Amino acid sequence: MKRIAIVGTIIIALTTLAGCGSKTKETSEAKQSSSVQEGTSNKHFSWTEQDFNSIVVGDGSGKGGEDFEKLKNKFGEPSPTGSIGASQIFYAWSNGKENSPNLEYVSVGVAKQTDGTWLVFSKKQEGLK
Repeated sequence: MKRIAIVGTIIIALTTLAGCGSKTKETSEAKQSSSVQEGTSNKHFSWTEQDFNSIVVGDGSGKGGEDFEKLKNKFGEPSPTGSIGASQIFYAWSNGKENSPNLEYVSVGVAKQTDGTWLVFSKKQEGLK
């Protein structure tokens, strides 16, 4: 009976340790993935004030606005920054120089259309030249 209890305790301990190792690896991979994404967007930030000014902004529902896919194709994948329900999402591209006078970013709000496309309904920028 004691032997079964000891073996059971060892199995529980090994299972717990194996689970911790897996969680640590996942956390480490998530941090690494996040750093890679930040580094990539920083290196490829290519927005200019002229690019920003050329974005067509639609009405509050996005109707008449720029197709978000077009912006992603030209400037890369942005980071989501917030949402209003499931049909309106805000995204931003940044040069990665937060807390710096050299910060440059572009933010757009996009609204989902009935055909599945996402169109721009708002835009904001800081630091573009």
